[in-house]
Amino acid sequence: MSTVLLLAFPVSVFFMAVSGQTDWQGFVFGYVISAITLRIGQAQNLNIKLRQAPRQVLFLLLYSLQLAWDIFYSSVQVVRIVFTPDIDKAIDPGVLKITTQDPTNNEIVTAISSHGITITPGQLVLDITEENGETVMHVHNLNVEASRPTIEQDQERRLQIIKRILGYDG
Repeated sequence: MSTVLLLAFPVSVFFMAVSGQTDWQGFVFGYVISAITLRIGQAQNLNIKLRQAPRQVLFLLLYSLQLAWDIFYSSVQVVRIVFTPDIDKAIDPGVLKITTQDPTNNEIVTAISSHGITITPGQLVLDITEENGETVMHVHNLNVEASRPTIEQDQERRLQIIKRILGYDG
């Protein structure tokens, strides 16, 4: 529990920076929410340790930068599609099934993965199911044929970073 209380301090400072609530109420609110979240993480058997925190924060920053790039790149692609004179030929909507590629089928990994997909323009996770012992995300794509070649590779890259953020992978 002391690790949670100690780690809640930098997380609450991060909350203040992101939310713009730089007064003492913002700090207290961020600290309480951080402590609760970290405690729930410990209850979920996440690898929350003080000595790994700087490394995990670094991977969280890298994930955020990668996600920002994916959002920017996808936004440009969607704008190109929308402004195509013959839009019927530019889009090919449909649903693809992709696995989380997580052998532990961890719900937190699945939630973060589905968030990363859904926040990216042109894609949306519609459903999450379990098939043959694997967690499968049903992803609606604005252009299935354009997404098909890279969607599994994108998930593999996303999973590697998420596992490092959560302290699962060395």
